[in-house]
Amino acid sequence: MSAVIDATHLQFLILQLIPEFEVDDERTSKGRPPSEAWLFMHLLDVVDPWVRAGDEARIQPIFALIERCQIEGTTAVANEACTCFLESLSNRLLITA
Repeated sequence: MSAVIDATHLQFLILQLIPEFEVDDERTSKGRPPSEAWLFMHLLDVVDPWVRAGDEARIQPIFALIERCQIEGTTAVANEACTCFLESLSNRLLITA
């Protein structure tokens, strides 16, 4: 079984899907990766316009990433952030439907 997905791996996976994803976090300036919670919350901000536009082609890979995180496992912090991300995204999808 592989290691759980940590913040560094999560950041890498997000950047593969969204090259323009900007990581501007105070931790970066200190040489540490952004936290999993920060990554998920920023990801929500990035995908919000896609949700509002109903751009399923761009949203679907994000769901695949979330599914991968759930299957492979993440740190406890990432797991909680992932759950919050899914709840927020689901709420936004319901609002636009």
